[in-house]
Amino acid sequence: IEPHSQDRREEVIDVIINYLRDLGVEAADVLPALHERWWGYGYGLFRRLAVHLVGKSSELTADQKIGWLIDRHLLYDDVTRHETFQVLEGAASKASSDMHGLLLAEVLAGGGYGCEPNGSDRTSEYERFNLLVWLTRIAPAWTQASSALTRIKSENRDFTEREHPDFSMWISAEAQ
Repeated sequence: IEPHSQDRREEVIDVIINYLRDLGVEAADVLPALHERWWGYGYGLFRRLAVHLVGKSSELTADQKIGWLIDRHLLYDDVTRHETFQVLEGAASKASSDMHGLLLAEVLAGGGYGCEPNGSDRTSEYERFNLLVWLTRIAPAWTQASSALTRIKSENRDFTEREHPDFSMWISAEAQ
């Protein structure tokens, strides 16, 4: 959803998505609840756009942005993953200690994938690991998150950090 070098493509869908994104950001002053409306449509594209608008909002505090994500159970949502991580990137280091506590509790509770409760499944543990990698990169002074990451690393020595933990997959091509 965010502006990206791939935006130079001329596919119709890319133009529509870019237009909606830019319209949403520009309309935020006039329609401050646009993110809620778009979220309510229930379609993945509009949910991604809504999360993007939350991240760009100057009306919402860091705590409100993170709370919005938590209220919608987005920390481990595949559809909005990148946008959710982008909101966290802008908000986590500015959040209050109370919100840090709530966020860390949600991170450690795990997310989903139909796995066992409390993430006893390895996939859930690896997703927690990746989210903690992201959070400790963007908020390095957050000692509780660093401690949680250290614990997961010690229990799962084969886990390695992704270059891009904000994506479920990443493909790159080297120029020849």
